[in-house]
Amino acid sequence: MSRQTLCGWAPAFAGAFDFGFMALGAPAIDSELDLGVAYPWLFSAASLAYGAVVMPGAALAERVSRQRVLAGGLALAAAGAAVLAAASSVAAALLGRALFGLGGGVAASPALALLAAIEDPSLRRAGFARLGAAITLGFTTGVVLAALAVPAIGWRAPVAVAALALAAAARLAAGLSPQGASPRAATATGAWLFGIATLAAAGCLAAVSERPALACGALAVGLALAIVASRRARATLPRKRVATLTVCLAGAATTASGVGATVLLGRSLEGRSGLVLGAFGLAVLPAVRVAEALGRCGGAAWSAAAGLAIQGAALVAVGWALAGARGAVVLAATIALFGAGHVVANAGTAAAVTDRAGDRAASAGGLLVTAQYLGGGAGPLLALAVADRHGDTAGALAAAAAAGGGAAVLATAGVLSAERRASVSAAPRIRRSSRSQGRARGSTALRESDGGGG
Repeated sequence: MSRQTLCGWAPAFAGAFDFGFMALGAPAIDSELDLGVAYPWLFSAASLAYGAVVMPGAALAERVSRQRVLAGGLALAAAGAAVLAAASSVAAALLGRALFGLGGGVAASPALALLAAIEDPSLRRAGFARLGAAITLGFTTGVVLAALAVPAIGWRAPVAVAALALAAAARLAAGLSPQGASPRAATATGAWLFGIATLAAAGCLAAVSERPALACGALAVGLALAIVASRRARATLPRKRVATLTVCLAGAATTASGVGATVLLGRSLEGRSGLVLGAFGLAVLPAVRVAEALGRCGGAAWSAAAGLAIQGAALVAVGWALAGARGAVVLAATIALFGAGHVVANAGTAAAVTDRAGDRAASAGGLLVTAQYLGGGAGPLLALAVADRHGDTAGALAAAAAAGGGAAVLATAGVLSAERRASVSAAPRIRRSSRSQGRARGSTALRESDGGGG
């Protein structure tokens, strides 16, 4: 296994490990630091920071070098984990989480570019094929460590070890030969504006409960910046911008419901019982195969809709299993089904975006990841607020399934309907064009035959 492949996997593994560990380990952090209403920000701060810099990070990697930006991102994530491990206050803990998210977002795009730049075709295919295995291993490792190590030795030591591992990965990336430098100033401007728009959305989420007027202002600023960013980046965004943005919003809703539900689950599980959450990670690889099969049969958008239906039904089943104390096996099975549905939905959404993007898939992919992490930041805030207000985890899981899945299905259905109308309206023009071309060919043939007879 090459150093380049390991560095390409590092951000994905680290992000999955962090999510699995924090889903079960966050309650221990809360009990020691007394986070209070800041508890969901352990997840949201990292997710929103990630989403804000993923597109600027990609633009920066093309202007500087992938290797240097990847190393810098991993080092920043390591610093964030170290700050969290040493945190003695709520502010320090949230700062560490934000730094971790910033580092992960900066490192994400250059890591994938490094995998794409592997010269040997078989090694390149293997690198991407095993990326899903790295995510599965990362999430499952995080869950197992949180379930077994945190009750025994606390949460600080595992986080410190993660910081050391990230620092080692950053050093490994820094030793790679420099790659990539194809400046595109137009994409950089739009990318940074998308990042600032994400930060404005984060400000909206932070202020919505205490200062609704300020939250509305931040949301308006974020929407305005997103519109300006899409116009500045139109040279690199897909030509079907409305359809692409709509599918990206569907991805945001999917991620919001999935992440919010996972955070709720993690808070309701304690100690060794939390091992059942590992079923979510184990469902990743089989679900990718299912998504590919559904995509071949019905298309990417229908694959996403099928995944959302599976995710929604599974969340209701998870709530039923929790409320009725159905046992670890039943709960693990419903969690695995939830994980499979979530992966199928996200894979279908990603394929739907790239199908519509054509040769501009890279920029569209960055936009989708930004939207997904924005949804991932909003999900814990909304899900925990519903659960705390009503005191019912099962009901909050059902609400997450209905709200996130419903919004995503509506967005996907809107795109499919618009494209169907466009294809139907285009059909008469194509037929008329074909008839006119046929008449033109016929008249040309007559002239040639007349000329030949003369």
